[in-house]
Amino acid sequence: MSHQMASISTLCTRALVLNRGGVEIDGGVDTAVRAYTASFRSAPAMPLRRSGSGELRVVNTFVADEPVQAGDPKYIRFTIERVHDFAVPYYVSANIVDERERVVAQCDSRLVGLWLDPASSQTAVLHIRQPWLLPGDYRVDIMVCCWGLIDLLEGAAHFTVAPEIPYPGGAVEEALESSMVLPDFDYVIQPAIAEPAVRHEVASGGSDT
Repeated sequence: MSHQMASISTLCTRALVLNRGGVEIDGGVDTAVRAYTASFRSAPAMPLRRSGSGELRVVNTFVADEPVQAGDPKYIRFTIERVHDFAVPYYVSANIVDERERVVAQCDSRLVGLWLDPASSQTAVLHIRQPWLLPGDYRVDIMVCCWGLIDLLEGAAHFTVAPEIPYPGGAVEEALESSMVLPDFDYVIQPAIAEPAVRHEVASGGSDT
């Protein structure tokens, strides 16, 4: 059994898609891969939890093009709504959390010089280009902060990375099992360099007479 679509497409001519212990698809690889990928669209939303002082609130979150491919940019749109009077510029920070509850990326707007205007509601789009993410389910926790926590919305959005990986080779499971993300890398084999010949000199010893 494998979740790596690149390996299945390369090595197999027939595939099964299982759902809750039963066989849902038994047929050609292309049909099975399409059905398996499409099944991620029906993943249930995660429950929302929030805390903070409450003058501002994160609302109307949206993830574009879900499920997404591992190597594609991710776009997460959300609105910050003013609930009570608030007059100080603030920042936002979004954590991308994997299925093991690990924060694989923290996107703090201060790092790119963005502070938001509290005079009115603000709609922002978080654009994540790197790193590539492992196939699986992710949630987005969004924090609104100033001198302290104003709003924390856990599970503000969620998205699924489809089970195709952006590498040309047919990967095996153990090639990915230790990674939190998918690095953009390559190997370069350098040409062998001939070692210079070693000159051996023999010293003769003796005494002068």
